Amino acid sequence: INKALQILEEEKKEKVIRQHQFQKQFRVWAKWIVAALVCGAIYYYFSRPVPPFKGVAKVNLSTVIDTQTNLAENEVEKVELFKHNKLYAYIKLMDAQYGHTIKWELYSPGGHLNDKQSLKMPNSPKEIWTGFATFNFPINTKLGDWKVVIYADSKPIAERVFKVEWGNVKVSMAGGLDRNKKPINISDEFSKTNTSAIYCYLDWELLSRKAEIKWRWKDSKGNLINEETFKLTPSGTGGYWAYDDFPIKDLAAGKYTVEVWIENIKFTEKDFLIR
Repeated sequence: INKALQILEEEKKEKVIRQHQFQKQFRVWAKWIVAALVCGAIYYYFSRPVPPFKGVAKVNLSTVIDTQTNLAENEVEKVELFKHNKLYAYIKLMDAQYGHTIKWELYSPGGHLNDKQSLKMPNSPKEIWTGFATFNFPINTKLGDWKVVIYADSKPIAERVFKVEWGNVKVSMAGGLDRNKKPINISDEFSKTNTSAIYCYLDWELLSRKAEIKWRWKDSKGNLINEETFKLTPSGTGGYWAYDDFPIKDLAAGKYTVEVWIENIKFTEKDFLIR
């Protein structure tokens, strides 16, 4: 009887041990199954197809961005190269789905791709999402009509056309300067009897860029008879001017031309007559 009881006791212990081993193995299997399910869910979440964009896009072209809020502070329809060196293509998406890649493409006159940028939207859906691309415009940028096209993934959602021009500069031909260095006797005809030099005068209400300016004076046959170079320095507060004086005492009467070049780009030319 004792032996039988001993056998039963050993069998009971083995059964308990087997149960513990099974439970331990089951917990290991359960952890692996849960981990696999989590990984599968994560993979599905990030690899699932992104639905087509259906939101509303509002675009603002700006030359000033608030660095604290990343919000556009103004809205422009042109870049004036003497004032602006950057353009921000700012976009606000209303009722936007998450997961899209927003792309900006910048085209120069003639439809040539000049620059492109992209930004991934966060994966958390929002009623409003904002972002912007920054495009640089050197002083020698090609003038004319430029274009920004914005895509959500491969779907175009917005387009804006804007102009690039020199901007706020006034060019005058003058027979002299007053005590404040401002042009007087503005004309395109000058007499040697009362004028000793002609001034080609440039006046900016605001100058924010460095540049090299060159005056090239030519006679009626197009021969270069004088050339002067000057370095523009940003003023930041406006009221900036630059000029070159052209002595005419020893010149024959006739038609002359002055060309104004900025960074080796012909900005303008003025014809004038010496009598």
